[in-house]
Amino acid sequence: MIFEIEDYVLNLFLIPLFLSFTGIMIFIASSIYIFKAHKFKDVLISLMFIIASLMLLNETARNLKYGFPLYLEDTSNTTEISGVVSNFEKAYPNPRYSIEGDYVTAYIVTIDGKEYYFMSIGDLEIGDEVMVMFLPKSNIVVEYELLT
Repeated sequence: MIFEIEDYVLNLFLIPLFLSFTGIMIFIASSIYIFKAHKFKDVLISLMFIIASLMLLNETARNLKYGFPLYLEDTSNTTEISGVVSNFEKAYPNPRYSIEGDYVTAYIVTIDGKEYYFMSIGDLEIGDEVMVMFLPKSNIVVEYELLT
């Protein structure tokens, strides 16, 4: 399966970056407002916004972990390896995308002891031999093929 780099950049960098900026702005505004509030109800609402912004920042930071190196990477420089899948687990948060009518899910896949950010339609199993093309800085797989 082949995945477009633009989809990864949009979903792992641009959208989380925008949501992080939004979360920071909500946090700052709520923090300032909490000191100006005179009613308990207003303080409580500000605290709820602060908690919501921290939750938003936590979720987006996990995607930026993979997306930021991707943004700095030369996308024409891919590396190809073959190996055996020794472990895989769903990436968290787990974005789901529809590509050509199939829902793909994000996984962290271990191939020969190294972890890769992997999109799959669920056809991977431990012990499968795969050929992957990935971006070396971010370890994001852009294409894979099952060999067994």
